[in-house]
Amino acid sequence: MPVQPAVRRPRRLVTRHTHPSAAARGGPSHPPPAAAGWACPRRSPTGWVRRGAGSVRMIVMDVGPPLIARIAGAMLAVENQDVMVGFFEKLGFAKTVDRALWPGARWVEVALPGAETSIVLTPARAYHREPDRLYTLTLSCHDLLATAEALRAAGIEVDGPTHEPSGSYIQVVDPEGRVLFVNDVVERADPGT
Repeated sequence: MPVQPAVRRPRRLVTRHTHPSAAARGGPSHPPPAAAGWACPRRSPTGWVRRGAGSVRMIVMDVGPPLIARIAGAMLAVENQDVMVGFFEKLGFAKTVDRALWPGARWVEVALPGAETSIVLTPARAYHREPDRLYTLTLSCHDLLATAEALRAAGIEVDGPTHEPSGSYIQVVDPEGRVLFVNDVVERADPGT
């Protein structure tokens, strides 16, 4: 397993509010009651403030590493794991895990080369359920037309491309009848804008 790089611990800005008379005693750092004449933070951009008097302190607290490090995989309940592995191999995936869970059930994962996230092809029957009807994920590619032609040449049913204001995509039908959307790579907008 690869060594994870050191993660900078995120810091959170926490506002602590102190009533002026309590501040002299090292007072409480919790919001005072509204009955004491303090305004709600929604009414004040600086937080709890006393009308006419009061103080606001800002404290930076270390809140530790993020709880979740990455998305490990997306689950897809399928009828036939081997057929679905073959389908994903035509899309450029490789089988990365194939191990027995219990008699008659296997844990199978497929992933793109170098990807940290995989698709887990779970055996629906082993979990006493029906196969999934829909994909809860989409894929993307750099050349939608070339991808569509390559998939058609590999014997995969492809519909499109379809062009919409939000982008272009093709619909790929897997051997079990589910439709998987593959969109063109769109540059993500800067979250600061």
